[in-house]
Amino acid sequence: MKFHTIRFAMFLALLIAGMFTTASAQKGKGGAAPAKTEDTPKQAGGYDPIKSYQQIFHSALTYNDFAVATDAMYHLIALQPEQTALKDTLAALYFQRGAWPQVVIVTTEILDAHPDNQSALELRAVANQSIGRAKESLADYETMYKSSKNPYHMYEIAALQFTMKRFGECEISINQLLGDESIKEKTIAISVEDGRSQDVPLAAAAMNLHGVLELEQGKKESAKTNFQTALKIYPEFILAKNNMDAIDKMK
Repeated sequence: MKFHTIRFAMFLALLIAGMFTTASAQKGKGGAAPAKTEDTPKQAGGYDPIKSYQQIFHSALTYNDFAVATDAMYHLIALQPEQTALKDTLAALYFQRGAWPQVVIVTTEILDAHPDNQSALELRAVANQSIGRAKESLADYETMYKSSKNPYHMYEIAALQFTMKRFGECEISINQLLGDESIKEKTIAISVEDGRSQDVPLAAAAMNLHGVLELEQGKKESAKTNFQTALKIYPEFILAKNNMDAIDKMK
């Protein structure tokens, strides 16, 4: 099961951050300022390649053509190597396309230079999870949670620990998650059948995961109780319904 919590809004935010980082913002963070207008390479007739590729990039996004947007971003990076935020945008573009190996490569390069880049860390965590690198994904989520204390990250930690059959650690993580009062006000997108996803309350998702963990360990009755609790929180929870059906069919 995959539990991706990054939404399209975050993707767009990364694009905006990469494209519109100002010189003053870069200086404030200790980065290099972008080249001055008069230093921008131009051809005869006043052609500005940076402006041209920016226009191509924005036009490609308008038509959801992420392949062309990615190509434009490579040109912009080549023309403005000092604009390090552009690589965040490149990583986000690859993320949107589901190009997981490329996401891992680009974000790793970003993190080598800027270890505290939480956006890149989360993109890499999801990418690693998507290509079956549970150990690497878990390490990234654990790093994020130390600073964020975000219950979404704890949920992903518990889910990955379950995938890796680290059941004792998974139990501890789920109990920690269930003890976080903020989960009552949050929802999470969980993959269901046919490539679809369903937004469910995080509290219900945690109870369902707890039930799956207990069922895996042969605790049928307590697992059933957890699935029932998940459905009480959110009666339309597809995975919890399926899990209840599976238990009812057991002898």
